[in-house]
Amino acid sequence: LNQVSSRVEYPEDFHTFSEEDRRDFRYARYAVSDVLLDATDVLGGDSTLKILFMKLIQACGSGAEQNQNWQPLEAALFCIQAIAKSVSIEEKEILPQVMPLLPRFPHQEQLLQTVCSTIGAFSKWIDAAPAELPILPPLVDILNKGMSTSEDTAAAASVAFKYICEDCRGKFSGSLDGLFQIYHVAISGVGGYKVSSEDSLHLVEALSVVITTLPQDHARRALELICMPIINSLQEIIQQGESALQQVPARHLTVHIDRLSTIFSNVKLPEVVAEAVNRYWPTLKIIFDHRAWDTRTME
Repeated sequence: LNQVSSRVEYPEDFHTFSEEDRRDFRYARYAVSDVLLDATDVLGGDSTLKILFMKLIQACGSGAEQNQNWQPLEAALFCIQAIAKSVSIEEKEILPQVMPLLPRFPHQEQLLQTVCSTIGAFSKWIDAAPAELPILPPLVDILNKGMSTSEDTAAAASVAFKYICEDCRGKFSGSLDGLFQIYHVAISGVGGYKVSSEDSLHLVEALSVVITTLPQDHARRALELICMPIINSLQEIIQQGESALQQVPARHLTVHIDRLSTIFSNVKLPEVVAEAVNRYWPTLKIIFDHRAWDTRTME
């Protein structure tokens, strides 16, 4: 394990790598992930975690937290998240020590990306963590930071956010205002987030899952809050006139329609969703009436 885990460490000259060399390095890391998972079949997930945790502790003592030597820290954390599915959600010795460390790590781009992936990988454990461990709010703060650092960290943070909302949905019912703020910043394209249109669907899906846990009246209002920015964007295009609606590139329409589709697919409250579809159908019908020739939009 010690020998294999050292293979995933970023070289100091990684920034000079060609695209082909970067791709080869990523493939090597994926191969190590597979080896680590195989090791858990022999040693057990929790025992493997203990061994990898020692590498993390060594890295923490090497100046990594001051951003002086982040590579060993990132490598150790990458190995830990690689075996997440083999670690028991009842693990009580190592993970309660790992999670409080994450907010202390520097926001170096590759390290932050791995931190975000680690949060997502252990989402089921985070949901099952003892109530006396208030770890969720600081972890959400990390994901927020990841969304505004780079496109790569934003992608990792968006996926992690989806997993966290899926598995810890019951813990978010009292934090909807914060979730809505993250959602609105992400889909508006302003506010410093670097979330792509494709990755924003993870956030849309995440919030939709949480809405499903709400009482029906609250869910109805919450659904309207996440749909209205999307509908408003479509109506702005419609208001530019019939000619503009027919000439606008399909992606300017489908990015919004795909978000609606994701919401309607993931809010598991049929009556509430049906009301929303009926309410917003006139806007969609105008688009469909003028874009019948546009395969992507009609699809």
